Amino acid sequence: MTAERAPRALEDLPEHVSVLVAGGGPSGLVAALDLTRRGIDCLVVEPREQVDPFRPRAKTTNARTMTLLRALGVADRLRAASPLTADYSEDVVFATGVAGHELRRFRHAFQLYRDGFAHAPEIGQRVPQPVVEEVLQRRIRADYVVAADGGASAVRKSLGIPLQGSSAPRPNVNVFRSRELADRVTLGDAVQYWIVGPVSGMLGRLDLDERWWAIVQGVDPEQGADPADLVRALAGVDVDVEVLGSDPWTARMLLAESYGRGRVFLVGDAAHLNPPWGGHGFNTCVVDALNLTWKLAEVLQGRAGSALLDSYAAERRPAAARMIETAAANGTALAYSFVVPGLADDGPVGDAARAEVGERLAVKDAEFHAEGIVFGYTSADSPIVVPDGTRPPPDDPVVHHPSACPGGILPHLWLSDGRSVYDALGPRFTLLAARDLPDGAPSGDLGDCAVVELPEADRDAALGAWERPFVLVRPDGHVAWRGEHPDQVADALRRSLWR
Repeated sequence: MTAERAPRALEDLPEHVSVLVAGGGPSGLVAALDLTRRGIDCLVVEPREQVDPFRPRAKTTNARTMTLLRALGVADRLRAASPLTADYSEDVVFATGVAGHELRRFRHAFQLYRDGFAHAPEIGQRVPQPVVEEVLQRRIRADYVVAADGGASAVRKSLGIPLQGSSAPRPNVNVFRSRELADRVTLGDAVQYWIVGPVSGMLGRLDLDERWWAIVQGVDPEQGADPADLVRALAGVDVDVEVLGSDPWTARMLLAESYGRGRVFLVGDAAHLNPPWGGHGFNTCVVDALNLTWKLAEVLQGRAGSALLDSYAAERRPAAARMIETAAANGTALAYSFVVPGLADDGPVGDAARAEVGERLAVKDAEFHAEGIVFGYTSADSPIVVPDGTRPPPDDPVVHHPSACPGGILPHLWLSDGRSVYDALGPRFTLLAARDLPDGAPSGDLGDCAVVELPEADRDAALGAWERPFVLVRPDGHVAWRGEHPDQVADALRRSLWR
């Protein structure tokens, strides 16, 4: 099929495709894009005819996901389509109201660094999920089924795979609105305002015109509260509110008992439901898709045995469990958790209350500065990773300790020619050489992988970051093997392809 939306008429659909993608949300669309660039014919089936702009859901695309989208050629396109950039704000603010007292400001939240980020060639991006889907749909052009059909997945249910976990005890209400709120904000720009007060929650801009979003935390919509009144009470100012959409939801911490059966694989929300605290859900979905697609391509194109696909669940189910645990921990300290008497008062009593809450808010650092969570994930125990006797750094949710220990994400470097080292990676496996290859060793291509010899100017930095002169990198950017001698690469590739 060409890179267009599938025709609607059943008689126009192909009789056979290599991969059927059930669901056209972010994980399904990313899976289809990656399969297409790898030469795998696929078809996306999606019941929605248009994206609902008033249900933005995910609003954070982290630096890791933006880097993966860079490889697909859509990172710049997504930034151009976003109504907000890092030039608007890089901060999250906690306050008693949008015109009230600031309690604490978290700078560079969600990897928003307008001047560049140390661990990736891309920075994070604030962008509503409908915009992400619209950008990806513009490029969408079975032997296996990729079930990306969301939390209520019909495919998962048809396989009889249950979800395990729990839901938050109190619901939340999403409200999307417009009008004159911007003129009443006295706190300075922020991508999120967390309001700690009689009505607690979060709000932020969807664009720089009049559209805003709000999450009123711990409110039961069945109690009949008027959404417009909730917005006014949350903001702490009397503004004209037009409710564009109300979308009640409950934070869920759910993980599928298995990630598929036979030739059917669950990805994204079909496999796990994350609470939104920290912005990990959508990003976890994208990484799921790109872990699976390169493996499907290797199998379908005859370079790997079908057993390689077993490694998808082995690698991604523990990752989802880690993300759910992290987001659930963040959810134990929501805005209403920090309400204390006198918080909005002027004078010494209010000053003391705000100082106390400001100190307590340090616990939220793990939510907004989760670089260890985003970049520190490792598949060191995966059956297709070749161990070298070392162990990855301790798992710190905030601080990322870059390491080329097999299974981890390749530590980022800027090369002397101005490129990111990730831009030098091929679409399949890549052997990076920070030392001259021995006489007789192949250069440029090694059968199942490309060979990239780094220029002399980059070798010291690479050796310092990777601790070995030769590093074999998988298509998803994880290290498959590292060592002193390239003659071990062939065996490492055989293990990485499970053949």
